[in-house]
Amino acid sequence: MNLPRLFIPIDLYKCLEPYRVVEADMPPEYRLGARALRDDWTLFKGTTRRECARRVPLPFKITGGDAPIIERWIRWDDNYPTAPGTHRMKGEFGMPHALVQYAGYGLAHYSAFIGGEWVPNVFTKYTGKWFGKRLSWYHGIHQDLNVSPPDKNGFIRSDLMAWIEPPTASWVKEPS
Repeated sequence: MNLPRLFIPIDLYKCLEPYRVVEADMPPEYRLGARALRDDWTLFKGTTRRECARRVPLPFKITGGDAPIIERWIRWDDNYPTAPGTHRMKGEFGMPHALVQYAGYGLAHYSAFIGGEWVPNVFTKYTGKWFGKRLSWYHGIHQDLNVSPPDKNGFIRSDLMAWIEPPTASWVKEPS
């Protein structure tokens, strides 16, 4: 059974098929022999991370919703496909950085550059404050934008990837 297919519309799933990854495309800590399974999910823990990974150009952009858009410079991996129009510069540690959009409190709809065009509503996220806690839920293709600074050996860990995720929610205490 192809579980990731259940989490997004079939037309979007078909558009993502050319972006399937091979083992060598996976971040090292998610390859076979490491943390290859989605053991962080509540259900379907036997699903491999590779089944859900798609190497679509990043970052996504916010194209709808009522959440304020917050732009931040983040570390970037130039070996990963970059969406057109992404502003880049050299930043800390001499590393490339990209200007990306994050959503503040409210509802946000993201678009992704897939198959040579911006495809709307590939990811939807809501974040709000309820009873002193942060409520978040999302569904669709989630972008992982984490790139670590170089370690003492100069190794840079890049998690850049798009992931087909099940609908997810959390309700946690806000950090002080």
